[in-house]
Amino acid sequence: MSELDDLTKLPSDFDGCVRLFPLPSLVLMPHAMQPLHFYEPRYCELLADALKTDELITMSTYKQPGSQGGSEGKPPAKWNPTASQAGWESSLGSEAADAEALQSGDDIPEIHSTVCICKIVSHVPLDGDRSNVLLVGIKRATITSEVDAGRCYRMATVQPLHDMYPPAGAPGRIQLREQLLHTFGKVIPGTDSVQQSLQELITSSMGLGPITDIISHTLPLPIAAKLSLLKQPDVDQRARDLIAAIIQLATPAASPWQLALAASQKSPEKLPFPPSFSLN
Repeated sequence: MSELDDLTKLPSDFDGCVRLFPLPSLVLMPHAMQPLHFYEPRYCELLADALKTDELITMSTYKQPGSQGGSEGKPPAKWNPTASQAGWESSLGSEAADAEALQSGDDIPEIHSTVCICKIVSHVPLDGDRSNVLLVGIKRATITSEVDAGRCYRMATVQPLHDMYPPAGAPGRIQLREQLLHTFGKVIPGTDSVQQSLQELITSSMGLGPITDIISHTLPLPIAAKLSLLKQPDVDQRARDLIAAIIQLATPAASPWQLALAASQKSPEKLPFPPSFSLN
């Protein structure tokens, strides 16, 4: 078993009960790492509880007003989405709506049912009860119900979604991996260091599932596309869906996320590859 496989295993005594950390503009994938800065009291409490027990935090995503499908187009009371998706600090600021709803008894903002269970990799306490934390995604999951556990943060029971490798796809899986990496190579910055890192990934033994997840996390795909990839347990289908998303990302139409890709190619540091969280 590789270091990556060992790091992304659920605890043997996992009971399906998770602590939820919702954000409006972040979809974390298994096998990817994400640095976070904790400073809001209720999430500092969430972090403290996680550190004392299983070291797990489950990242979830707020439903955006006006999105399609189910009740996603019906924003709950007090919903106040942030206009900025620039980073962690600005994203967390939008959660004032959630806190206000909790205090007033109104409906709290809805979240998507597909989430990512994450493990704390490192924790650095700071002054003022703040912390810097590094998370690694370890497992897809579907929320079955939210539970009232008497905490100031949200909790839920979840059903893990395990990666599936259909036997029928085995003969073409190596070719699918090559196609994905080739397609990805066309849209990442063309600097020598980035292309060298891509070649190292091509020649590595990393499987199709982790590669798909890391690329999905790295690229500036729409939130809806990332959620769709997070929801898909079939690794072969997930890779095909990602290839299609990358091709769409590279088309000339100037959508916000295509502009983000163009900006990253002018300033490669904005789209680092391989990401600093990758494990080899």
